[in-house]
Amino acid sequence: MPTIIQLSVLLENQGGALAKLARILSKAGYEILALSIAELDGFGACRLVLADAEGASRLLRSKGYSVRLSRVLAVRVPEGACALNDLLSIFQDAAVSLEYLYSFAKPIDGKNLLILSFEDMEEAASALTQKGVRLIDMEEVLSS
Repeated sequence: MPTIIQLSVLLENQGGALAKLARILSKAGYEILALSIAELDGFGACRLVLADAEGASRLLRSKGYSVRLSRVLAVRVPEGACALNDLLSIFQDAAVSLEYLYSFAKPIDGKNLLILSFEDMEEAASALTQKGVRLIDMEEVLSS
């Protein structure tokens, strides 16, 4: 099952915290490919996709950040007004619970990509592939 490694970082909920994180990664040569941030109990829950999540994780931990690595699925979003509805219907039909989703910062081959997280990743991947949705791995993202 093709997956992508996601980096989750807890940030203090204060001005400049995200900018500082981005600066640390940028200075070390890491490009943020996808990003999501949400407020969580007074903190910023930041999820990122980078080409080298393990290396970025080591760097951020050395700077005192709380970091967690996890596997997520990535899929191309079909074009059309009903595309997201069609994709979400796959999960509903398969009774697979979507935990969260967010999009890549830039299109890949002219198409938008979504990052998807599920409690049961295997079941979700199976439901997607049975409906003809192709899962994308990091190698494909980087080669585009």
